[in-house]
Order: sequence, then C-alpha cells, then structure tokens
Amino acid sequence: MAHDSALVERIVASVLEQLQSRGAARVESPAPTAAPLKADPKELGLTHAVVTAAVLEQLTIPAGATLLVGPKTVLTPSAHDWLRQRQIAWKRSRTAVSSAAGDGARWHLLASTVTPTVRSLLDQVSRSHASWKRQLVGTAAEATETAVRSIATAETERVFVITGQADVVACRANRNDRVRSAVIQSAEHLRGIEASLSPNVVVLDPQAKSLMELRQIVQACAVLGAPRPPAWK
Repeated sequence: MAHDSALVERIVASVLEQLQSRGAARVESPAPTAAPLKADPKELGLTHAVVTAAVLEQLTIPAGATLLVGPKTVLTPSAHDWLRQRQIAWKRSRTAVSSAAGDGARWHLLASTVTPTVRSLLDQVSRSHASWKRQLVGTAAEATETAVRSIATAETERVFVITGQADVVACRANRNDRVRSAVIQSAEHLRGIEASLSPNVVVLDPQAKSLMELRQIVQACAVLGAPRPPAWK
C-alpha cells in the first residue's frame, strides 16, 4: 500500500509539472484559498483541482471545521493521511466550491516596511489574491493617511497595513470615526479580534515574522467577509 501511495504521489507531481509547463492554471499556489461558505461557517471550501499534503500544510484550519472540496477535486494519498493524522473531517460538495475572491471583503494591502520576506509576500499576494489592491508607501504617516482614505471613501472594505510602526498607525487611524483599527500578531490573533471587534484596518509589524506566518495572516484576512458593526453599537 505504501508503495502504491508513493507511485500515485509521483504521478500527481508529474501531471502538475506538465500542466505548469503548458501554461495551464497553477494548481500549486503559494497560498491556497480556503473560503468559509455562507451556509455553514464551520465548513471551509478548498478551490484546488488536486489537494496534496503540501497544499494542506499551508492552510490554517480552525478546530472543529470541516474541509469541503469540489465534486471533481482529487485528494492524494498523502492528503488523506494528513487529514487522518490530524483528525480533520472532510466531505465532497455536489457543486463547485466558491473561492475567497467571490465571498471575501475587498482588501487594500499597504506596505511601508519592505523586508525581503515582505517582498516575497507581496509577490505571492499578486498571484494568489489578484483582486487585492496593493500599494507601497514611503512612511507610516502615508500608510495611515492612505488607509483612512480607502475606508472613508468606501474604496475598499478592509485595509491591511504592514509597517514597522504598527501601534502608531493603528492609533492615528482610529481618530477617524469610520475606522476600527487593530494591531495583530498572528492569524489566530486576527480571528480572535475579528470575533470581538471586526476591524476594517488591521496593522502588522513584520519584524521577526517568517514568510509562512505572513502567508497565514494573509489567508486569514482573505476569508473574512465585509466588516460588521461591533456588538456594542
């Protein structure tokens, strides 16, 4: 059985390589899209044609969530093993699974601190989240001004600011009564803040963050819908 599984994985890898060499749509994207379905917030839709363990490793799957795949999605043996070992449930949809680009909020990504890791992240966002508006700004003050204008004019629904002065940007942005800004530390931190505050501007200091951590935060952003009024309003 182990020999057969390894053979299947090699065949899948070969097929993916051929598809990419022919210029077909990329199956292995740097940050897989996992989109919450409106019918059940505990279901995460995965919009990949082929799902391997490597794809699943890039996902942040909340505890208790069920992975939903499309009717023609192929789960390789390594993906089955990965799900079984982590006791993550999955099921197959009868219809196509929606992507985050259709259900998520409109995002504006601003970066005033551009390290090599951040630059790699921006390159990946340009491929995996093409609908996001991306912009480099010179200073934290310019990032604040641009973020506030983006929200105040309804140009976008949410703004993600990457800056070395995260606390300053969040504080100054919150002076505008249309902005609810919060500094985040991780994807898990973002999900917790979303439940209580639903900020429309999230700010991150990228120092000491790995590319994987930044990708997980972007993914957590991508699955958020439009911000909702906080509970106290």
